Amino acid sequence: FVCYLCFIQGVKLFRWGISSREARMNNTATLISVSVAGVFGFSSILLTLLLIYRHLKHWTQREGQTYIVRILLMVPVYSLSSFLSLLTPENIIYFNLVRDCYEAFVLYQFFCLLVYYFDSVMLQDMDDMDDDATTGDYLSRLRTSYHPFPCCCLPIVRPGHLFLRGVKQGILQYVLVKPAMALIAILLQVFGLYDEGSTDYRRGYLWITLIVNCSITLALYNLLLFYETISQRIEREHQPLYKLLTIKVLIFFIFWQSLLIDTLHHFGMLPLLFPGGGGGGGGILNNALVCVEMFVLSIANFLVFHYAPYRSEDGSLFNQPRLILSNLTRRILNPSDLIQDTKEAFVSRVA
Repeated sequence: FVCYLCFIQGVKLFRWGISSREARMNNTATLISVSVAGVFGFSSILLTLLLIYRHLKHWTQREGQTYIVRILLMVPVYSLSSFLSLLTPENIIYFNLVRDCYEAFVLYQFFCLLVYYFDSVMLQDMDDMDDDATTGDYLSRLRTSYHPFPCCCLPIVRPGHLFLRGVKQGILQYVLVKPAMALIAILLQVFGLYDEGSTDYRRGYLWITLIVNCSITLALYNLLLFYETISQRIEREHQPLYKLLTIKVLIFFIFWQSLLIDTLHHFGMLPLLFPGGGGGGGGILNNALVCVEMFVLSIANFLVFHYAPYRSEDGSLFNQPRLILSNLTRRILNPSDLIQDTKEAFVSRVA
């Protein structure tokens, strides 16, 4: 964030050299942006739905595949919300609310997927553990470790129930903070106090960006810390490193991309093809890029979340038509497990 503030000051120093003349919106450029975004966006949706269909066809590990399908749904949510933002840029802040909520949800779903991998491996390896052993019990069997650089001066990591709860809290706070900040941004926008891209301390954009930046950094650090703790146990069988990099890079990259484009647009440094207000200009460029990036992600998902490990002739969900809608609504689209985990992390006592 300090680097970001330094960048803004640099922009102010060079701003005198940039022409301040008004430029009108280029309809041809907008049409091209919408067309390109539509092609890449809907292609990414089709590819993702195909991969989800394959997972549902080979529905052999329901808990793990539930997390995977939820993660895969991030592509349609991002692509559709970004494309709709291009069609109606005045409503971009509302589409961003949907996107922000699901982004935070996906981050926690990946943590749940890591927990599922870890529990399944430990259940096979630890014959002396009770059948009702929990993830915290499994973690207590691991060795102590150190925080990764540059936080290596922090106290030693002692895996166990308290460690698991701390990691959950560190990730779930982002699930709560990100939608809350999006809602506050909408309220400030209504009263004219948001001013997207502005660094004025009297406007809400600067403070919301600072809070979200701290929150996402804390969440991703806790996710990385948990992965480092269990990686030796799950790497050989599940190879989650590329999955982790996909989620981490995507969330962090899109956040900083949006921040950079908003700042450049606010200071009038974007090409004159992308001027305007109400979500135009910077919003057009950012959402078009997101649609293209979702297409790249949909291809990457075929590699990191492939259905081959779950392939079975007997596990097809589509062999049982009555269970299709039930599984989609009761397991994949039902957030009750997230609500329960939040209560346990912040309210319940550690056993």
